[in-house]
Amino acid sequence: EKIKATEADAAAKKKKKDAADLKFTQAHLWDKVPTQDQVAKKITAWTAKISKAEMTLKHKDDNKEVSLGTSKINYMDPRITVAWCKRNEVTIE
Repeated sequence: EKIKATEADAAAKKKKKDAADLKFTQAHLWDKVPTQDQVAKKITAWTAKISKAEMTLKHKDDNKEVSLGTSKINYMDPRITVAWCKRNEVTIE
């Protein structure tokens, strides 16, 4: 009797595992299969998003260089600037 109970338990576990596997394999499938036109539209949309993100990264990187150059002016000591201008005969304006 224990052998029959063990076999029944194993069969129930196998049945439950098979049902879970079937559910897992069907989980990634679409409810509605998209048409070729819809897929092409999605591809163009994602391509546009990617190009926009690349452009944003490029602008961000380019702006870093500009910011570094302009911030140097803000941190220069005016005494050094005046001394250099006097030494090189440059008018201070």
